[in-house]
Amino acid sequence: MTAVSLSLPLDKKSEKNDDDARDSRRRDVVRRKNSPNSLTYTQAPMRTAKAFPSLKIENRVVIRFTRLGRKRQAFYRLVAIDSKKRRDGLPLELLGWYDPLKKESSLNAPAIKAWIAKGAKPSETAGSLLKKALIIS
Repeated sequence: MTAVSLSLPLDKKSEKNDDDARDSRRRDVVRRKNSPNSLTYTQAPMRTAKAFPSLKIENRVVIRFTRLGRKRQAFYRLVAIDSKKRRDGLPLELLGWYDPLKKESSLNAPAIKAWIAKGAKPSETAGSLLKKALIIS
C-alpha cells in the first residue's frame, strides 16, 4: 500500500482563514493494491506510544531544593519532584526545609528514606545536607 499526500483545493472563503482550516481539509490518499483506480480518503494516523512499542516513557524522581524567601534572604524547602519540572514546580511531596542563614534544618527522615528506596536521586547540594544529617551515608 502506498500513501500519497494530497491537498484539496480551497474556496475563497477558506483562503482567508488561518492554517487550521487548511489542515482540516488535508487528507491522505491511499491507493489499494486490489483495484489501482480506486482512491480512499482517510485521516492521517496519529503517532502514539502504542505505535512505537520499543519506546519507553520514564520519569525520574529527584530530591532537590526549591527556593523561597526574599532577595538575599534565601530559604529552601527539600522536595521530591519529577526531574523534568522546573526548580519551583509543583512537588510530589515536601520532605523538609533548610535555612542557610541560621544553618537550621528540619527533615522528614522516614519519607526521605522511602523516596530513596523507590529510586529517587538527591541532587549534590541536597545530598550533602542529607549526609550531614546522617540520613544517607
